Amino acid sequence: MPITPFSPGRTTVEEDYDKAFNKLQKWLEKTTPEYLNSPEYKALSKANKMQQGGWFSFFMEMNLGYFSGKLADLEVGDVQEIMEELIPRKMICPDSSAKTIVPELIAYWSFLLRECGNKKLKNAVFIIAYLESIKKNYLSIYRCDVRPSFESLADFDSPDNLNFITWVDEMIEQLLDDYTTKQVLTIPAPWSEILCAPSNVAELVQHMCLNPVNTDCPERVEVIEYIFSYAFQNLFMGVRNKEADALEVLDILETNIPLAHESGELIPKSAALVFRALVPFRMYLSQEFMAFVQQWQMDDIGVAPADTPDNGEPPSPDQLKALFVKLIEETPDEFAAMQGMQPMLGMMPARALGMIFHILAEMNDTRLGDVLALYVLDPDDDVALAAISSMRQFPGCVSGVSLNRFIRMRNWLSGKVQEALDSLVRDVRKRGVIPQSTNISSQVKDIWMPPLDGMGSQGVMVQYREGILERLSGCVFKEDIGIVDALLSPPLFKSEGRTQISMIRKTAGRLEKISPDIVRALVLNYLALHAKSGLHLDFELVRLLEVLGMENWNPEKQNLEQLLPAELLAEPDASEIEAVQKSSLRWHKTGTGQSWFVTDDGLEEILELVPARQQEAAVCDQILKGQRTLWQERLLRLALWAHHGITSKGPNKKLNVLARDFLVVRHLLGTSMPTSEIAFMKGIARLSLKVLKESREEFVFG
Repeated sequence: MPITPFSPGRTTVEEDYDKAFNKLQKWLEKTTPEYLNSPEYKALSKANKMQQGGWFSFFMEMNLGYFSGKLADLEVGDVQEIMEELIPRKMICPDSSAKTIVPELIAYWSFLLRECGNKKLKNAVFIIAYLESIKKNYLSIYRCDVRPSFESLADFDSPDNLNFITWVDEMIEQLLDDYTTKQVLTIPAPWSEILCAPSNVAELVQHMCLNPVNTDCPERVEVIEYIFSYAFQNLFMGVRNKEADALEVLDILETNIPLAHESGELIPKSAALVFRALVPFRMYLSQEFMAFVQQWQMDDIGVAPADTPDNGEPPSPDQLKALFVKLIEETPDEFAAMQGMQPMLGMMPARALGMIFHILAEMNDTRLGDVLALYVLDPDDDVALAAISSMRQFPGCVSGVSLNRFIRMRNWLSGKVQEALDSLVRDVRKRGVIPQSTNISSQVKDIWMPPLDGMGSQGVMVQYREGILERLSGCVFKEDIGIVDALLSPPLFKSEGRTQISMIRKTAGRLEKISPDIVRALVLNYLALHAKSGLHLDFELVRLLEVLGMENWNPEKQNLEQLLPAELLAEPDASEIEAVQKSSLRWHKTGTGQSWFVTDDGLEEILELVPARQQEAAVCDQILKGQRTLWQERLLRLALWAHHGITSKGPNKKLNVLARDFLVVRHLLGTSMPTSEIAFMKGIARLSLKVLKESREEFVFG
């Protein structure tokens, strides 16, 4: 029989507690065996399985005794009272047992959410998020040593009316302070880890929607937009992979944001930041939510640009023409113009965009046509087709530059968009337009790359000249996914460019100049992976390809070993292995390996149950042993990075030496040598345990 959330029914607890208690016991007798066979229970550590649902049973008794008992009505504030007030007062148990309370409750709630669904347990995602937030610090809460910084959750009445959440503002203020002092935007740990959890993204979005933002402070707006970009990148990657928690959170957001609007609680300027950040991911949004956003923009924001009269009327075609001409004249190129237009037009329906595209095209200005041509890459086929249709009506707006891009981007488009684009290309060619190269690799000044981080991601930043100014174009190579976070900076003075690179170096720990040839090879490799992952080609990535002088936008994945000389790949002798064993144990203490740690759940169990002297070996044998192949691939990429390091005088000899060391460790991972005997892996284990211990001491969130 399907599981339904517990309810005492018509019998109220006040009228007949014993009858309600008996109903609860029967419900638990039915659900607990299902829970013990669930993947949520099986995923728990051995220590956290010991109560076999007993903690949740006690939790439900507290719910029955102090609240309505009805599971669907339980709110986060009620759960907070149970966890922080009732359990510490009502129960005495050893510390080792207290540590298992929250993990089991998270598992049981997750099981119920999966079985019952969000519609029957609307607060479950937020209750789980709260439990996650106190997990690592719960022993101190149980001992009444501290109170969690999530104090505001007492006012967290329902997912339809989220109030102030401390951690969001703490994060914004920290990043804003870093940005104003260092002039570089980045999201350091532990915030980066927090934003990877879908439930935390839900809290972030709803907090921002319901609280005013000082939009008069451009730095604060930039920080918030950057946070949203990072958070949504992770959330929608989970949505694309059909991960249950990501899909659940998206459903909640699409339900609760319109409800907040109906109740008058949605803050227009704050919500506008959220909707603007959702533009690159609109292909994952439901039609109903898209329709809501589009109508909201018309009702609450209006469609008239700032330069048009505020008379309640939409702008005329002439006003729009003047606006777009001003935009293209005030921006350095079509990419900067696109960056300005997307937030303004991104959520508009294809039909409305089609009218704007028509206005752009009929001016027969190739500068505006180059902007319009980039809309062919839009992930919404209807938008892409609307752009193509407008250009077919006015082919005079299509330049040789855009024609060249059409030819290269074609294979990234859907079949129906390809067919329409082919017709446009034929029309443009008949007018005598010929493809014009967009290769600007001769303007590249330097290319910078940090080493891989602990998640297997690696950034690249290209510094190139644009007249007397400079610009930065970059991206992140993401393991098993492709190319993400493509970016394009505004034009910079040389001093500003140097400052940006200097700040990135400080943030990354290590940043090296790299040969353009290896960067092109890596881009080809990750572009193939990008296509395989089903990701679309966006205009920022197009600009990076052009900056690097890459003509082939449809590559095949390569064998990276072929990019290294044979002597580097030769088998090491015993003396070389011994030397590298000594040096690699210290890599995690350097700027190169400062992020090489794992955050596996099994670390908690090892830290709790394994004697201190045996913990490093346990991490190697129980966790890192299964990652040997993964680290072999990463070490190959690190060797490529090190081997192709350069200076203004030629090869970076000091960095080049590391390439061979990385390959020696890679060789060891391919042998039968136990993981705990490979010094490099011991260093990762050591750093992982250190990070976990420090997070327990310093950080509040789970």
